[in-house]
Amino acid sequence: MDNLIEFLTSSNAIIIYITCFVLCMGVFISYYLKKNSNKRRQKQNTKELENIVANEKEEKIENAALWHKNLIAESKAIREEEKALAERRKSLENKAESLKNFVNRTLNGNKFSTSKVAISYRKSTAVEVDDEFIDYAMKNNNDLLTYKQPEPNKTVIKGMLQGGFDIPHAELVERNNMSIK
Repeated sequence: MDNLIEFLTSSNAIIIYITCFVLCMGVFISYYLKKNSNKRRQKQNTKELENIVANEKEEKIENAALWHKNLIAESKAIREEEKALAERRKSLENKAESLKNFVNRTLNGNKFSTSKVAISYRKSTAVEVDDEFIDYAMKNNNDLLTYKQPEPNKTVIKGMLQGGFDIPHAELVERNNMSIK
C-alpha cells in the first residue's frame, strides 16, 4: 500500500493526472462545441426553412394575384367580344325582320311556295292597348294590371343613414374589399 501511495504522489502520477484531465476536458469541450454547433446549424436551418416557406408563400400569393389579373383580363376580352357579337346579332336580326316585313307587304297575306321556301299565314289574336289604358284600369278594374315586387332604393337609404337618419331594418355595414391591380 505504501508503494501505491508513493506512486500516486509522485511527479509521474501527477503528470498522468494532468494528462487525463486535459484529455477529458478536450473531449468535453469537443462535445460541447459540437452540440452548440448542431444547435446553431439547427437554428440556421430553421431560419432558412422559414425563409423558404415565406418566399414560397409570397410566391404563391403573387402567382394567385397574377392569375386573378389574367382571368379578369380574359373575362373583359370575352365581354367585349360578346358586345361585338351582340351588335352583329342585333344587326342581322333587324335585317331579317326588315326582309320579313318586305315579303309580308309584297305578298299581302297570300301564300307563296317554291322548292326552296314556303310562306303561309295563320290567324292569331293579340291584345293591344293604348297609352291611356293604365289610367283607365287603375280607376275601373285593378285586376287588368300586374305589379312588380317593390325593391329598396339602396342609394337613397345609404344617403339617409349617412345623414344620421334612423331607418328600421336598415344599417350601414363596413366591408373590406380587396383590389388586385
